[in-house]
Amino acid sequence: MSIASARTHPLANWLLFPAFLHNAVLSPLLGSPELYAEIYDVVALALQAFVMPWWSKISRYDKQFLPEIIRVLAAVVRTLNVRIQAAQLIPLFVHVPVILTHHYRDYRNAIHAKVHI
Repeated sequence: MSIASARTHPLANWLLFPAFLHNAVLSPLLGSPELYAEIYDVVALALQAFVMPWWSKISRYDKQFLPEIIRVLAAVVRTLNVRIQAAQLIPLFVHVPVILTHHYRDYRNAIHAKVHI
């Protein structure tokens, strides 16, 4: 059981929604409820860290901005999921870790060779 599924109120609700909406139900994204709860938590932490610092300087009383971003991101993720499944791109994603590993090793080798020149 994941941490998000063990909680009665996911982290995303606490970070993104006003106090009176802590019991708000997040719309499903991908797969199981545990998975989309984790995705919402990551997005909530990212928005809290990267959007709230500048948004709170613009409007500290607007509490609907972050929930609206979440709503738009959820719609985008669901649409992308449908399109990826329709295009059968999932087999391509199987090779992404291998490609990234090769890229990382090549980069490290190039840096190492440059240092020793």
